[in-house]
Amino acid sequence: MQLVSTKICKVSDIGIHNNLFNCTMLSWMDESGRTIATKLACSPNIITIIIGESGISKAISKSEIVL
Repeated sequence: MQLVSTKICKVSDIGIHNNLFNCTMLSWMDESGRTIATKLACSPNIITIIIGESGISKAISKSEIVL
């Protein structure tokens, strides 16, 4: 597996249960996926059609680093 990006969970990313918003995590995954797909395809013309199972198995709290 190749590390594409890292993010720090900020207070602005936190929802009502003091955990990271799922949509924020999916946005980060989409951004990272596009980055690696653009590199592998040697083309900037990459779009996301669908994101299947995300595999998020643990709640993320503020100040945690997401790999």
